Amino acid sequence: MFIMGSALKLIIFIGISIFSIDPVGAQDWKTESKQSADKLSKKVEEFAEKVLGVNDLQGHYDTLDFQHRTLNGRDIINQMADNFGQKIFDRNLVIKQLQKVVARSLTTSTTAKECCKWDPAQMEFDDRFKQQVDRKGCYRAAKSRQGSGFLSQRFIDASQANLRQMPFLRWQYFASETGITTIFPGLKVTDCSSYDGRFRPFYVQANVPEPKDVVVVIDKSGPMSKGSSTSGSGYATLMSTAKEAANTVISTLNPHDNVAVVSFSNDASVMGVTNAKESCFRKEFARPTAANVESIKQFVKEINAGGSTHYGKALNKAFDFFDSTPRSSAGGKDRVLLFLSDGSPTDTEQSILGILRARNGRLNNSVTVMTYGLGNADFSVLRKMANEEGTLYGESAQLGLFTHVSNPSDLRQSMGSYYSFFSSKSAHSSIEPIWSLPYLDKFGIGILMSVTLPVRDNNGKMAGVVGTDLTIDDFLSGAVNFRTSKLSYVFVIDSFGYVIYHPLLKYSTDHDVKYIKISAFETEARMRSVVESMKRGESGSLTFESEKVTSAGRNMFYGVNSVWVTSEVYWKKIPHSTFSLCLVLTQGDQESSMPSLNPNAGEDFLYHRLDLFPPTQPCRHFNNYCAMNESSVSIGPRSFINPDSFMNNKETKDGVDVLRDYMVNGRGGSTIKSGIRDSVWATQQAERFWKNNADPEYDTFVMWRYVGTKEGLMRIYPGNQLPKDFDSTVRPWYLNAAANRGNTAFTLPYKDASSGQYVMSISKAVFEGKTGGVHNVFEDEIVAVASADILTQYVTDLLKTSYDICFRQRNSGRFGNDYLYHCKLIDSSGFVLFDNTDNTVSGTPVHITQVEPNIARSLIDATIMQHSECMILDEAAVQRTYNIVGTEPYDGTANGCFHFTFSPIPWTNIYMLVREPIPSSCFTTNCRCSAV
Repeated sequence: MFIMGSALKLIIFIGISIFSIDPVGAQDWKTESKQSADKLSKKVEEFAEKVLGVNDLQGHYDTLDFQHRTLNGRDIINQMADNFGQKIFDRNLVIKQLQKVVARSLTTSTTAKECCKWDPAQMEFDDRFKQQVDRKGCYRAAKSRQGSGFLSQRFIDASQANLRQMPFLRWQYFASETGITTIFPGLKVTDCSSYDGRFRPFYVQANVPEPKDVVVVIDKSGPMSKGSSTSGSGYATLMSTAKEAANTVISTLNPHDNVAVVSFSNDASVMGVTNAKESCFRKEFARPTAANVESIKQFVKEINAGGSTHYGKALNKAFDFFDSTPRSSAGGKDRVLLFLSDGSPTDTEQSILGILRARNGRLNNSVTVMTYGLGNADFSVLRKMANEEGTLYGESAQLGLFTHVSNPSDLRQSMGSYYSFFSSKSAHSSIEPIWSLPYLDKFGIGILMSVTLPVRDNNGKMAGVVGTDLTIDDFLSGAVNFRTSKLSYVFVIDSFGYVIYHPLLKYSTDHDVKYIKISAFETEARMRSVVESMKRGESGSLTFESEKVTSAGRNMFYGVNSVWVTSEVYWKKIPHSTFSLCLVLTQGDQESSMPSLNPNAGEDFLYHRLDLFPPTQPCRHFNNYCAMNESSVSIGPRSFINPDSFMNNKETKDGVDVLRDYMVNGRGGSTIKSGIRDSVWATQQAERFWKNNADPEYDTFVMWRYVGTKEGLMRIYPGNQLPKDFDSTVRPWYLNAAANRGNTAFTLPYKDASSGQYVMSISKAVFEGKTGGVHNVFEDEIVAVASADILTQYVTDLLKTSYDICFRQRNSGRFGNDYLYHCKLIDSSGFVLFDNTDNTVSGTPVHITQVEPNIARSLIDATIMQHSECMILDEAAVQRTYNIVGTEPYDGTANGCFHFTFSPIPWTNIYMLVREPIPSSCFTTNCRCSAV
């Protein structure tokens, strides 16, 4: 049975020429197509039984006496909060100690090497850093470096000691205010000056941790086209200097800031006037998301000098933004106006200062004005606008600051007045460690968070920022003892409501992280009070009925499903941090566990590290070093009581030997979670089946057979080495099987890295054992997924044995793809898996709405295929997704002039669609996605 929105379906399109003689007959081609559905169903069922061995494995699990435990939300939330808090505490301790070390290590010279000058032959690979490193450290000097900012050997010694005592640590570093970043351990980079720590998220949030509303005002009058300097990198105009200054500010905004940009000459200009997509920028502040920053920088780039210099119009436009966000709703944020100009206004000083007094006065003088004089002119008006002497507004006014920017090459140092001003005001300055939101590490580790502290020199002046990192994977291992399910999960937010982790948020290492508020994921009205309580650092619990959204497949193209459940919600502040943890538990959710199991006589345990323990019969399989006639087992981080320790310690032969002794004999195992050994021997039944049921009919096309369990354990046949952090439960084949409970799921074709061939995964879920083998596929817990990777050629052969109609030549004497019937294999979201008229297989999915828009429209009109729209939150774009929901055969007409049939295939996730060819007299659209 196909359940709406939960199954991945395949469709076959078949076309014939109405101008040729139809050997099957006008109606028989429809009948034959429908009858072939049963043939294909049996073939897929046969594959699942003979290749995956899923029936045999399910039967084995049904013989086991599973026990069930109702989850206790209060116990879970307390344990997880403590686990997360310990990770925070350990790194807070390190960073406080490093802050003191750095303050005593500041020097004007160094014996360390530049990172770009390390010889890789002198370095060694370290799993923790995913690259070759050196234990002596190194430094990177920014192109715009000014002065010293080096550290003595004392910093390297302290970092080495920290890593010995706490091997879970990642990078330890100090970024100086002068542009020099010292890093431990040392790493090899290809360039010497492209990295500037002062512009990285960790530096900005440590330097100016408090959120701000910022308006940047840029003078674009005619005089700004004049040259400002010929030093440094060459000739620069005042306009280019102003743009660079603006971009400096925009690039280093705190994620919790708001920003707006105003340019002015005769009139004041803002974004969104000519571009409707940017209309929200006209009157409202923007958050500095990656997309917004890119748009703002493009606006700045397109500013051209010309016209007069009306300060008053610029000030009025800038204060319109502050007026749009009352101080009460701004959450007490600092407000700052950065005004960049050559200092030669067209309007009078009296008029300019009058506007400033009036507009700031309405806001209780809450806006700090900081002015920047570009070039060499009379800056008396800019100085008075900054109210440096405190005489502009009266006694209770905000004191600002004027800065003269005479040389573009000193721009970062000149703009430092902005950072130093707010850094000195920060209530957190050099007291408690500051944690950043997740971001993409430029040194190659992946997504991580930094914990930092500002460092000041002996004169109290800002010297830089010291930091260390926590990868998002290390952080999330704090939830190691909680098994997330389809409707029970955890999420973590910061005190502003930004998401650190949520199961619907997918981090990517292909681009910078986009910051998203939790309200985008938790839309239930009663969750609003929960979130507000979390932001205040409170604890609590609440029970209510709500609609929960879950992923419908392997990625965003599969859309989401929703279901109504009664949820128990528990939340608690994570100790030693400003983060808060929430557990959403479906009422009555249970966790199943199997009885204690042991190997059969003569059975052994082969760990996947074949490089440490070579198999008895090694072989080459699709260019991989493997174990012949034997499966290997990978035990992922979640299988260990302390995942950090597992990930951060190098695996050795002795360690693998200890692990094997535990798995085979049950001795030791103090580092392994309860139940993992039982899963190892429960899945051994799969190897028994695979070894005893080899079938030449399938073996030619099957690359791998494997079983992944709910604990992240992976058994693969033939035995092969997998990445250390491999987790079966997050793989596409596992997710597709879980989304297609009771059905056999196909993934889209993808290119296998080792063989270079295109393959597909076919998988099916295995449920907790039940006496008599009677299962409720909607409620029973999925304990494993059996799957196989097959060459795409197998799909062609599968269709040849069930859909002969797809491979009849138009003319019996011709060869090639001149078929009488055209067939396309398509999944439930509408993506093409196979096309008998096109042998090209691509890793880029093609949608039915692109290649068959008329049939797609007909299916939508018949409510067989439904489309919906959802927001791609990290791209601020709308993604249209499709689901085929028809469960009965259907005969239809597309575009009013050609026929097709639709046939669901029982007990699989496959549909078949057969259509006539399109007559030349029939109008068709060439539109793609927009057609439907």
